Amino acid sequence: LKLVGDLKFFDLASLKDEIETVCFFSNIFNALVIHSYMNVGFTSNKWEWRFLSIYSNYLIDGRPYTLDFILHGILRNNGRNPWILHGEGRFSKEDPRFSRLNLPQKSDPRVLFMNCIHNVSSPFLRVLNPENYEKVLESATREYLDATVKTSTFTKKIYLSKLFKWYRSDFPGGILEWMRPMVRSSEFKGLMTEEDAKRHSIKITYQYDWKPSPKPYRQFL
Repeated sequence: LKLVGDLKFFDLASLKDEIETVCFFSNIFNALVIHSYMNVGFTSNKWEWRFLSIYSNYLIDGRPYTLDFILHGILRNNGRNPWILHGEGRFSKEDPRFSRLNLPQKSDPRVLFMNCIHNVSSPFLRVLNPENYEKVLESATREYLDATVKTSTFTKKIYLSKLFKWYRSDFPGGILEWMRPMVRSSEFKGLMTEEDAKRHSIKITYQYDWKPSPKPYRQFL
């Protein structure tokens, strides 16, 4: 808790590049989630998570950084917030919290699989630093795809986490094409090959389980 209190004195301008910025705020996001759950308990549905993400914050460099702002404003490069149904759904570019940051030039969707909110469908908890940046992002992405992408060759259906639905605009070239090189399932590869050959229509079903994880705070380094 003392380290959290020291964050208000941390100089965000000392983060020298976008990789350090992403690493710092990815780890801060995960720490703030755990700290929030310790105070108020786990969330069990999207509305509870929405409330928590709006109000839970750390004071960093003299300004409040909420879970919402860290995820959508920084890690997703001010991407549209899927929970806001009206308006642009983005933070103002004049928001002073942007002023001292080396922001990514574009969002890397693999960062989504670093954000652990400790429910059944959440990615696992990891620590990110500049030295292991590419390795951890790649392994986190592949692990999440292995755990959540399911296929039915009979019904030509692919089951995906709702993360892909909420953040579909983050995946260049379309969701299936983006994940295609990384999914190791032979059924998925076969279905996509058949789609190329015969132009069948693949149906996508999105699902998400908000129940708290049976192994909260699980971590892979």
